[in-house]
This record gives sequence, C-alpha cells and structure tokens, in this order.
Amino acid sequence: MSGQYRAVLLDIEGTTTSISFVKDVLFPFVRQQLREYLSSNWDSPELNDVLDGLRLQNETDIKDGETKETVLRNGTKEAEIESVISNVLWQMDNDRKTGSLKRLQGLIYRHAYAQGLLKGQYVCFENLKIQ
Repeated sequence: MSGQYRAVLLDIEGTTTSISFVKDVLFPFVRQQLREYLSSNWDSPELNDVLDGLRLQNETDIKDGETKETVLRNGTKEAEIESVISNVLWQMDNDRKTGSLKRLQGLIYRHAYAQGLLKGQYVCFENLKIQ
C-alpha cells in the first residue's frame, strides 16, 4: 500500500486534537488576527473571492432579516475592513457555519501555521482506530 496515497485528510476535532483546541485556541486566534490579516492581504485574489462570498451571504442575510449591517463594497479600504470585521465577528458570535466564513478562517489558519504563529496538538485518542 505504500506510495498509493499522497495525503491523508483528517477532521481535527476529536480525532487528532481535542475539541477544546478549536474553541479555546483557533477561534480566539481568528478574532485576534482578523484585522491584521485583512489589512495585509486585502488585494490578494484568494481573499477577494472570500470577500465576494461574504458580501453575497450578507445580502441574503439582510433579505432574510438576519442582520441590518452591510458588508461594504465600494468604501474606503478602512471602512470596508471594518464592515468585514463586524460581519465576521457577528457570524462567529452566532456560531454560523457559512462557507465564506469557514474559508476566511482557513486562510488565516494556513497563514498562521506557515508562519509558526500556531502549532497543532496531536493526541491519539483510544477510540481512533489506525489501520
């Protein structure tokens, strides 16, 4: 079987890492790093794709009466960043699982792991069967 696989994808929560790692480490990290990440990567195509998704979700949320705040599209960079931060924190506070929120969190995590700002935990739980 050796050599047949290039990667193994694992869900970290409760598999390789305690569930509390996400709640106690990863989510607070996003809150702390959100402004810096947005400011530093504002012009990247990857982030802009995520921002487009956040704006589309925001339009739906406004139509559905979920929120009244708008994620700005044509303001100053600073005003747009503030509106994105407000929306992301609102989504996190409401434990939303929207695709664009998860993608943004993933971008922040990827950057942090690559820079050594975050380090994972590895715990092999007894109920995990490794074959």
